[in-house]
Amino acid sequence: MEIEVIYHSVAAEGLTEETILDLVTKAQAFNKTMGITGCLLYYKKEFVQALEGDESSVNTLLSKIKQDPRHNEIHVLFKGKCEKRSYANWNMAYDALSNSDIKKLESVIGINDFGALHNLKDSPSRVKKIFSFLSKELENEND
Repeated sequence: MEIEVIYHSVAAEGLTEETILDLVTKAQAFNKTMGITGCLLYYKKEFVQALEGDESSVNTLLSKIKQDPRHNEIHVLFKGKCEKRSYANWNMAYDALSNSDIKKLESVIGINDFGALHNLKDSPSRVKKIFSFLSKELENEND
């Protein structure tokens, strides 16, 4: 069975853009070998990531992420069956969001604090809507 997981975490102190880009490059290669797709968003020391793939592979990766010292305060916002992959063309897309991206998020969804997403763990449909909006913005930027 395929699943999707969306989580929020806080970046470890001192994590640089260079380190994040290195992490993304390694994750893309790992995800390709594991058949995992997804998208990683970053804003002001906070990550939100969606992962899709075989349940065992995604759970294994999520366990690795939970042990990774570059991530703190990990909150799973959504975990459920994946009927159709939303990020099938991305082993792992990445975007460092801008202030204007967050303003768009506020105007469309009413959230102006990226970090507040971890408070939505009891509202999985809203989490999916927010992440879908953000990842579509990323896709539009890359077209």
